[in-house]
Amino acid sequence: MWPGRNGLAVLSMTVLVGCVPLQQPPRHAAHSTVSTNSTVLFSVTLTSASAPDREPTGLVVDVESQSGAIRKQFAFTPNSRIPGHHTTFLVRLDLPAGAYGIPQFSGIAADGKPIPQFDVAPQMTFNIRPKATSYIGHVELSNTDGTAAGAGRLVVADAYEDELPNFVHSWPALRGRAIGHGTVPGVRQIPVALAAQSNPKSAVAAPEKLNASAAAGLPPTAQRAFRNFLHGSYPRAFALTASGQYTGVAIGGADVIGRALQDCKRAQPAEHRHLCRLFALDDTLLAASGGAAATRRAAEGR
Repeated sequence: MWPGRNGLAVLSMTVLVGCVPLQQPPRHAAHSTVSTNSTVLFSVTLTSASAPDREPTGLVVDVESQSGAIRKQFAFTPNSRIPGHHTTFLVRLDLPAGAYGIPQFSGIAADGKPIPQFDVAPQMTFNIRPKATSYIGHVELSNTDGTAAGAGRLVVADAYEDELPNFVHSWPALRGRAIGHGTVPGVRQIPVALAAQSNPKSAVAAPEKLNASAAAGLPPTAQRAFRNFLHGSYPRAFALTASGQYTGVAIGGADVIGRALQDCKRAQPAEHRHLCRLFALDDTLLAASGGAAATRRAAEGR
């Protein structure tokens, strides 16, 4: 996990259950619909009363089944942002039915590193019904002064009516689905710790270096592009379409996530473009567990 830093945080997040598109340029990546999976939809807003170390340009969400059999990582880019104030992400998760938890999520900066004030371990849990698409709330993480020690609080609100149009706009395939209202009415608070406090190893663990084997299941052209990406300096981001036919790379500078997604979009014919999603950021493989093969199956809906 990524290191956190002592600070008081409040998280407010909205979740929908179902098949997950990861990222949609320039918003978030997307996962393809799998008949055996369900969809979880939620929104996450990162708010800072005082300026954080860096502006969030991405959100990484860790999800694991309560049985421990499934652990996946999803990445998203912002859907709306007011610099210095708040950034909102729409999240869609593709998962089999079952009981899950979110052990950690992190707001990341353009350099691919987590922002300490927005790197938290909420221990939030939710259930997914078979072949269902459900909305489970709006979550907001509000950093206060960034210096207070100890845990913060997770605020989950019901924004079902207001947020559904945004989800349908981002994922048009949702128009034909019945989206369940799985949110507890009102506002509730859940204790949340900074990630480094929850998992001391995260403060010292360095990410494992990526190598070309991470793209072994991709088409030859995508493999070549990925090898070029691996030779690039930091920060760096690599994006691709579901088929892997089109890719995008950004090396160095600001907003590598957004630039890689835009590069992937520009690489496609204007008359027939597919969604792109983030595949790797620095040395972090953002594909679901299972590497490149899983990425090809779950990259995004067309």
